[in-house]
Amino acid sequence: MATRAQIILPGLFDLPADEFDADFLREGLPCLNHILRFGAVRSNNHHTLDDLLGNALFAGHVPGSSLPLARVYAGEQETDGARALLFEAVHLHADLNAALLLPIPRNQRNVNDIVILIKDLSDLFKVDCDIVAVAEGVYLMILREFDAPTHYPHPLSVVGKAANPWTEQSRAHLPWYRLLNEIQMFLHQHACNAERARDGLLTINSLWCWGGGTFEGDSRPSRWFCDDPLLARLPRYLGLELSSTTEFAADLPPTDWNYVDLTLLETLKGARDEALTEWLRAFDEAVLAPALTWVRRHRASLTLRAASADDQVIAARDGFRFWRAQRSLADRLQGG
Repeated sequence: MATRAQIILPGLFDLPADEFDADFLREGLPCLNHILRFGAVRSNNHHTLDDLLGNALFAGHVPGSSLPLARVYAGEQETDGARALLFEAVHLHADLNAALLLPIPRNQRNVNDIVILIKDLSDLFKVDCDIVAVAEGVYLMILREFDAPTHYPHPLSVVGKAANPWTEQSRAHLPWYRLLNEIQMFLHQHACNAERARDGLLTINSLWCWGGGTFEGDSRPSRWFCDDPLLARLPRYLGLELSSTTEFAADLPPTDWNYVDLTLLETLKGARDEALTEWLRAFDEAVLAPALTWVRRHRASLTLRAASADDQVIAARDGFRFWRAQRSLADRLQGG
């Protein structure tokens, strides 16, 4: 079987074209535009971050199922992984038609308020669950009486969108649905949120829970490059070779690998502030250029996955299709 690699870069084809210089999009990203011109377009049904990573990790991944990241942390706590969920404190903005999921920015005031709320919540609901902090703003919940729901995706797949499709599914899991409603009532009535409302801040009125589920068969053998502190735990837990993205180089061996970067998605969702023109230029030079060299050297194939309806796949022979018209990121963002 031919050697294959994937670059998972969600958000790439959702960038706002009008916020970039058109000449930069057409001429400043030679490696990306080479892939867009010469690569083949392949439709897919893996659109969420969970599906992209789940498909890369497990041959038996089922589209729409969550990435079982909570089980990794539950294993470290020596508890039942089937009852584990990860969660973040969020704001649910309800209107007549939908409830939008909004992130709580990670500044000092918000971090302090979240710590207070989660401590009080943990004390009040200790008969229902155990709560452990696993990263700044991210917690592990271990339910005592029933298994965790498995339909919630990673929050970056939902932030800024209507959460209704997932909250409605919770009704089929009544014990969880009742517990979550009680938690939301507690948060709504907490003095900390009353103070935040007086100060003109978003109230912290809900939790977004995700990461439930089980491993879906054997993992795909591959090397991983990922700097996200949460997501990187999964390939490491599965015994796969894991490296920082700073270790990515042109002299990669002819083995399957996956490169994951959430910078664009986090910037689009407001979770980080990044000068994207310079970031894209650096990514083109430091990642895509050596990746294309690797494709040619080892007669391999490379798939660029951006959490869209199709992927771009390029193999060593594709660069000789000189009859193909010029195509750039500008064309892609404008629907061309």
